[in-house]
Amino acid sequence: MTLLPIVLAITATLTPMRPRPEWPTSWEAELSEEEALAFDEGNEWVSEIYERRRLWHEFLKQIRCRESPQSTVGVRFTLTYKHRVWAFDEFGHFWNDSRFIRDDEQEGVEVLESWFKELVERSPYAGFAWSSEDEETIVFRGFEDGRFNALDFTILRLCEDFNLEPKRFWDWSGRVAPKQVASIHELSPRLLKALLLEEFYWDYPSNLDDEAIIRIMMEISESGFDEGGRFEGWFNAIRDFGSRHGWQGENDYYQAQYAERVVKRSNNPGTYVPVITRKGKDE
Repeated sequence: MTLLPIVLAITATLTPMRPRPEWPTSWEAELSEEEALAFDEGNEWVSEIYERRRLWHEFLKQIRCRESPQSTVGVRFTLTYKHRVWAFDEFGHFWNDSRFIRDDEQEGVEVLESWFKELVERSPYAGFAWSSEDEETIVFRGFEDGRFNALDFTILRLCEDFNLEPKRFWDWSGRVAPKQVASIHELSPRLLKALLLEEFYWDYPSNLDDEAIIRIMMEISESGFDEGGRFEGWFNAIRDFGSRHGWQGENDYYQAQYAERVVKRSNNPGTYVPVITRKGKDE
């Protein structure tokens, strides 16, 4: 069989996290006609992902909502093939909005990622130290920009203090009884940060000093109690908090969606969960 070289270009994004000055800024590989055909057939589902994303944005326009753009700071490699750009992060993951990837397409994603890692290993970038996902972090996918991580230490410190002695963390007088304070569940730093991003995305971290964050922590806590004085958990607390902050006057559906976005972002830091606001609220 005659081999027809197909140019495939890889560009590495070098950051202080992975300083390798001996690497070139880009590299071109050649695929045989057979390899290119196998690659094309194995990744036809990608076109469907882009179509789902297009339809979603059309829907947002219709209901007059907008969402935060996905940051590309986490991208380490871009692969250009047939005028389409494929991006991969520091874990070797295909960089795309995972909301639009169906469960039955995950196997195809894993094959793509495995193939790409093998390609990197036969390139000048061989030996790239892929990051471990087990590292303690509260950096969320799509929010890697420095401004979104400027308060991480503050959030960790305040949550530690709050969880250690919630009764002494705030003056609860006239708000919540001491017995009720003792029933408040432990507050995860990731959950708090996920909420702060939802509330203050466009100006984050402006105006968020210790006092402001503590006040928000207390408002969330107070929102978590039912009429009988029982703490119902952080999901309910965030849902009720959202009904007063950001989705005033909306129905239960929007309030639940607000809480679900925050909790999903907290529980799945490797999945991009964008901030969604009503058009005009932040303009």
